[in-house]
Amino acid sequence: MTTSEDEKARELAQEIEAFNKERRSTEQQVTEEALKLAEAEADCASTVVRAPHWHKGVIGIVASRLQATYYRPTLVFTQSGTQWAASARSVKGYDVHAAIEACQQHLIQFGGHAYAAGITLSEEQYEPFKAAFEAHVRQTLKPEQQEPSITYDIEIEPQLLDLKTFRLLQRFQPFGPDNAEPIFLLRAVRLSQLQCVGAEGQHLRGKLGNLPFIAFKMGQQLDLAKESRVDVLVTLGMNHFNDRASLQLQLKDLRPSD
Repeated sequence: MTTSEDEKARELAQEIEAFNKERRSTEQQVTEEALKLAEAEADCASTVVRAPHWHKGVIGIVASRLQATYYRPTLVFTQSGTQWAASARSVKGYDVHAAIEACQQHLIQFGGHAYAAGITLSEEQYEPFKAAFEAHVRQTLKPEQQEPSITYDIEIEPQLLDLKTFRLLQRFQPFGPDNAEPIFLLRAVRLSQLQCVGAEGQHLRGKLGNLPFIAFKMGQQLDLAKESRVDVLVTLGMNHFNDRASLQLQLKDLRPSD
């Protein structure tokens, strides 16, 4: 975006891609280490982990990964000079900023909002804060907030997920936090041509009727997807490949059909 020269653009793009690959590698390494630490706290209401060498630029993403894995309020700390800095992520309906505020006597500073926050504290306050945060979350986290859920907009028949519907949906863009992309429920459908894709088979790909779908981070759901009939939650989008555009579903969740 800073040049109109082809050669310079290629050079900048290669530099960006190199940085991105390095970031992904760092993120994966930190996530694996953080998950191992979190396993030791399986009985906790919250997840609070730390390591001095974790890169500060990825701890927010790692906190999101841990939150998605264990589905509980999560803080990931790394050392920042003589202090400890953390990124916090929350579950649906739980105000993690309020929980942190309830423990602010242990903090140097904090800020954020209900679902994401950042904090800084001293070494001697880490364990007292961790204990106070866990106690507050255990007391205030409601049972219904401990199970992940996705809210869908409408139940629809598969044949209505077509180009006409896609073009209608484009009128509602841009999608974002205050204008979520519509999610559709389809009942008792059959998935076909299923396969795990990605470097470690972490994603699931297949077809729903004549439409291809991709399900990110759902490779472990392959056996469930093979059920004769399933209920699915999907969004309708467009896949661009080799200068061609085609309709594609993104699978958000699935369950056995009653």
